Amino acid sequence: MGKVGLGLAVGCAVATCAIAAVMVGRRVRRQRRWRRAVAVLEEFEEACSTSVGRLRQVVDAMAVEMHAGLASEGGSKLKMLLTYVDKLPNGSEKGTYYALDLGGTNFRVLRLELVGDRSAIPDPDVERKPIPQNLKTSTGEELFDLIASSLKEFIEKKEGVHELSAVKRRELGFTFSFPVKQMSVSSGILIKWTKGFAIEDMVGRDVSECLQQTMSKKRVNMGVAALGDIRSIPCFVHGVKPFQALWPEFKIRFSLTPGLNIITEYVMGIIYPGRPIANVCFKVYGYMSMSQAVSFLSDFKLGHYMKIPPRSMFLVQFIGTIIAGTINIAVAWWLLNSITNICQDDLLPADSPWTCPGDRVFFGASVIWGLVGPKWIFGSLGNYSSMNWFFLGGAVGPIIVWLFHKAFLGDHGSL
Repeated sequence: MGKVGLGLAVGCAVATCAIAAVMVGRRVRRQRRWRRAVAVLEEFEEACSTSVGRLRQVVDAMAVEMHAGLASEGGSKLKMLLTYVDKLPNGSEKGTYYALDLGGTNFRVLRLELVGDRSAIPDPDVERKPIPQNLKTSTGEELFDLIASSLKEFIEKKEGVHELSAVKRRELGFTFSFPVKQMSVSSGILIKWTKGFAIEDMVGRDVSECLQQTMSKKRVNMGVAALGDIRSIPCFVHGVKPFQALWPEFKIRFSLTPGLNIITEYVMGIIYPGRPIANVCFKVYGYMSMSQAVSFLSDFKLGHYMKIPPRSMFLVQFIGTIIAGTINIAVAWWLLNSITNICQDDLLPADSPWTCPGDRVFFGASVIWGLVGPKWIFGSLGNYSSMNWFFLGGAVGPIIVWLFHKAFLGDHGSL
């Protein structure tokens, strides 16, 4: 029995090793296949990736093309088309207005009631209708006949009348999502069709005039008051009102510098009291560097709006900063060593311009916040310690304003 048991044990051990070897072999082969797959994916990713340098070349090329397109008509492959939109709405508009948006697959008709309160803009009435494929290659008359008929039905349903000629004349904002050379804010000539359209008799014609003629035939008392591409966001001029529920309002906002000069002096006076020079140095590094950075970003934003390539803008600002800083230090050093009694009021003539008022401001701040310290003014040893509660109010105040904004204005208003 002992030999039989030993044989069985050896057999089981051999079988177990064989099974383990098979499983390990399979796992090794799977790992090899996985590594090969990963290598193929990495190779494919590297072949498809675009370097940062290449992307910068694309950006610079786009900027050059835009400059060329703005410089002369036909000077670039990019169509730099004028919109004639030179005024934004202020939210005080009142009345009933309609909008028409002609796209590649359907067109939308919109009706909106404005009450002069931008915080109470109601949801618009919108109706979408598909464009039949056969009309994309038919004639302009058939296309605009369908649009005008749908517009007439929409107005009759919303206005509750059957004779639109008796209705007060309405203004229509027409968004035409195809390349148009605008002649005015309400007229434009079709350059070419895109998105599968091929209506040859419309190329070179005024699309607003075509729509207006068709609406007159349908006895729709409505005038095309503004024409715009979808990129121009139809916030039109001279009484044509914004449809803010359909298109967002765009505004240019400039950077604002927060007042950190007092904060830096206050904080450093608490951390390192009795050291006026350290307080002034901390103020310079904490406030002036931030102020210069915000000024740098404001100039950068202006360059972006003026279509100046970012790399060129940064290079000019970088070189200008080095030159200006070097000249400022050199001139200040020269003034301090060449003008007798500079910044000393009691030794200078009465009409001397070298009194250095700005330096006195820094000196006063260093004494108040550095030598005396905020502890003797706003701290436990001062008379104004209760004013520190306003820091809490300043932190909580924006949150309260934001909550009121979300509660009463929602997504249709802005503060």
